[in-house]
Amino acid sequence: MKKNAFLMAAGLSMLASSAMALNPVNGWYAGFIGSVSFMPKLQFSLLNLDQFTNYPAGAGLPGTVIDGEVNYKVMGGGGGQIGYRWCDNYRAETEVIFITNEYNSIKIGDYTIKRANSIDAATGLNQNGHTNIWGALVNVYYDFYRPAQEGNYVPYVGLGLGYASVQNLLVLNYNGQQLQPRLSYTNSTAAGQAIIGVSYFLDDFTSFNLDYRYFSTQNFSKETRYSSFNQRFAVQTISFSMNFAFDKTINV
Repeated sequence: MKKNAFLMAAGLSMLASSAMALNPVNGWYAGFIGSVSFMPKLQFSLLNLDQFTNYPAGAGLPGTVIDGEVNYKVMGGGGGQIGYRWCDNYRAETEVIFITNEYNSIKIGDYTIKRANSIDAATGLNQNGHTNIWGALVNVYYDFYRPAQEGNYVPYVGLGLGYASVQNLLVLNYNGQQLQPRLSYTNSTAAGQAIIGVSYFLDDFTSFNLDYRYFSTQNFSKETRYSSFNQRFAVQTISFSMNFAFDKTINV
């Protein structure tokens, strides 16, 4: 009798341990992503400022070629993904993302053009500008998961390759009056990203993910009548996402 009770207790203990063990389901999943984005400084040149309409001689900048840099605000973006998990440790997914960062200021030598909505930029020369990035990438991940592991945390690394469309817009204002033209251009180029993060599995079908991503476009140049630059766009993000498995069948 005692032996049967012992065996029953051991069996219940094993079932309980198995119930608590993590066993993410393989197959298709989908999810969403949000991010906080940090964009490094952008080097550029403004050309022929004296050709801007309403450009005042006393604005403080020369009318010839001016080299400068853009300082960005910390902002963010979002998107979605659909993917497939196989062999427990591998995932491949298609991701669509949008990232936006406004210009905080433009520095040209010792002169700084501040954002129009800042407290000390209500008069004089100021600016409204931003960089928007739309991206479509294929990501491949490796999850550091051990079969039937206890604990809900699973670290992962990933790489992504794809294409991005980069849009820049700059509007200069002087004493509340917009100078013409608005500087705007869009360019499409190859892009990639490196990913490192950790997943927390709410159950075998749903995970919450937090990661660091370094996203970069290919180097490209753009020159218009009024501006030019030659470099790549790079963005560092802290991203959070959730994935939901389509198949609700528990792996055995």
